[in-house]
Amino acid sequence: MIKRVKSIPILILCLLFANLVSAQEQLTLKDALHFAIQNNANARKAKLDIDGGKYKTQEIRARALPQITGSGNLTYNPIIGQLVVGSLSFPMGRSWNVNGGVQLSQQLFNQQVFTGLQAAKKSEAYYNLNSDYTEEQVIEMVANNYYQVLVSRQQLNVIDTNIKNVKVVEKILANQYKNGLAKKN
Repeated sequence: MIKRVKSIPILILCLLFANLVSAQEQLTLKDALHFAIQNNANARKAKLDIDGGKYKTQEIRARALPQITGSGNLTYNPIIGQLVVGSLSFPMGRSWNVNGGVQLSQQLFNQQVFTGLQAAKKSEAYYNLNSDYTEEQVIEMVANNYYQVLVSRQQLNVIDTNIKNVKVVEKILANQYKNGLAKKN
């Protein structure tokens, strides 16, 4: 609620400033709504939350997929030890030694993964609803402010028209007084 109160004066100033800067270009409600939805921080954050929820769901889904692990080792022994028995010597090892391994694992049943996947899908749905709600709030706020500006403009036009009418009546009365058709009280 605090952020909404802070953004209302900024939006009104933007709408008025846009009108002052280019008097020939009219800002339609559709343009104002499109601009607000694209540039509102809360709407952008809600869209990023949707993406984050999708990635979280993919991450949890990946835990249920087969896991492949590989390892390898290459060893070079420049000096090979010798076993001497009497007059005979036997080498103790090899110059090059290579080891490798691959491991494949698949979880058949893990309740934590399935529960986490359900929770991630629910949070993804929540983020979608939250984004729609945030967008509706932005639309409501912009529409209210837009129509408030239009009402204020109409009120200014009415006031300008009233001032012109009062000046015309004043001029008529001044001419009638001048010609002796009216008198001062």
